[in-house]
Amino acid sequence: MLGAIIGDMAGSIYEFNNIKSRDFEFLSEACEPTDDSILTCAIARALIDVKGRGTHLQRATIYRMKEYFLSNPLPMGGFGAKFFQWGLSDVTEPYGSWGNGAAMRISPVAYVGNSEMEVKLLSQIITGTTHDDPEGLKGGEVTALAVFKALHGATKEEIQEMVRSYYPGEYSVEELHKTYRFEPSCQKTVPEGMQCFFESEDYESAIRNVMYIGGDCDTLGAIVGAVAGAYYGIPEWIQEKALSIMPEYMVEDYNDFKAMYMNKEKTL
Repeated sequence: MLGAIIGDMAGSIYEFNNIKSRDFEFLSEACEPTDDSILTCAIARALIDVKGRGTHLQRATIYRMKEYFLSNPLPMGGFGAKFFQWGLSDVTEPYGSWGNGAAMRISPVAYVGNSEMEVKLLSQIITGTTHDDPEGLKGGEVTALAVFKALHGATKEEIQEMVRSYYPGEYSVEELHKTYRFEPSCQKTVPEGMQCFFESEDYESAIRNVMYIGGDCDTLGAIVGAVAGAYYGIPEWIQEKALSIMPEYMVEDYNDFKAMYMNKEKTL
């Protein structure tokens, strides 16, 4: 979970100003949490509310996402237009989205589910509250499974095999650096982000790969950061810097979630 928040903050200043470089100050003073982190925390809080059980999870997720949106309606980069309208309304039905928001916020379920089947179920319930298009559901599920596999000792090759079963194709960070541009869809964000992880050496290099390919950098950062944090662990200095940037409620959400779900995140 913290890996997703850090990746989001690292990419927050480059979402609409791509630098296409690995050479940048990691978590500069200008970095802030965006809607990606806000909704990740909302989902974490919903999972705390229901103690990880599927019963009432849909209702809790809708309640917490709307609550967190109304408390933080104008973060850096804003919310997606459809989510913004949904958040302001009394509507509780999904709006058919295939957007990459499904993947950016889903990582907490990987710490709650005890099996791939359970992670899939939790992901489907949570993602389906808004992103009920098949591509949205798929993007959330792939990301959640990648984090779960990383937490439970899978190799990169095993994670890659799973990702390719959902998104066939070959990618390389160098080619993406040359050709990739801002993409709002899951299907053009998740596999590209996973490649940044596959070609990394540690947590920091995975996030630097994100800025190197460009695109929707905060969302890519959240997706890649979630997987890389679970796989490598997060260096202590990065954790400390991130926690000093995060608002108090977000630190509280993280600490409460960590306490309930036994802190499966690796530390260095």
